[in-house]
Amino acid sequence: MPWQRNGSSDDTFVARLVDGDEPTWAELYQEHAGRIAGYARSKGVGDPDDLVGDVFAAAAERIGRFDGDRGRLRSWLFTIAHHRLADDLRQRRRRATDPTAPSDFESLTTGPDVLGDADERLDADGALALLDLVTPDQREVLVLRILGGLSIAETADVVAKPPGAIKALQHRAIARIQRELGDGPYRNPLSDDDGGDA
Repeated sequence: MPWQRNGSSDDTFVARLVDGDEPTWAELYQEHAGRIAGYARSKGVGDPDDLVGDVFAAAAERIGRFDGDRGRLRSWLFTIAHHRLADDLRQRRRRATDPTAPSDFESLTTGPDVLGDADERLDADGALALLDLVTPDQREVLVLRILGGLSIAETADVVAKPPGAIKALQHRAIARIQRELGDGPYRNPLSDDDGGDA
């Protein structure tokens, strides 16, 4: 069903997107691109910015068929990203990879930027290592909830599972990570962020 105007401010925002208003598209991009890139990085995508571009290109192509208000845009964008990532994973599995020749590494040098970048990535790498402790479904839920900032309902929409299943996956994942860290009894750090939906 094509999108229809109802007169609310959210509808006005979506109407401007449908009309191709560049400042509105820029605002949408600013709101969500960073989180989508983080989601892509957590999935091991080689070029997260490329995926973000693909997501917004697909959104621009499909916005006339979008069924919802501004509040649904975030989960819609993450659903597009989720499908693009699944496609990317299938393609990577099908492609044979060419190993990098050791001689290709000889021209690389390390400098202060490399050390600075490595230092900044330590915390992110540690967080990603913790995500390796949980099942793929649990990881997907945590990444969407934490990096994506999605609610339980939005996460359920993206992964096509009922909200109760999302809550259970999140609960088990956080409990597993907290046991590994030795943080005592289970406490859900996401429980206060969206009005009891956690």
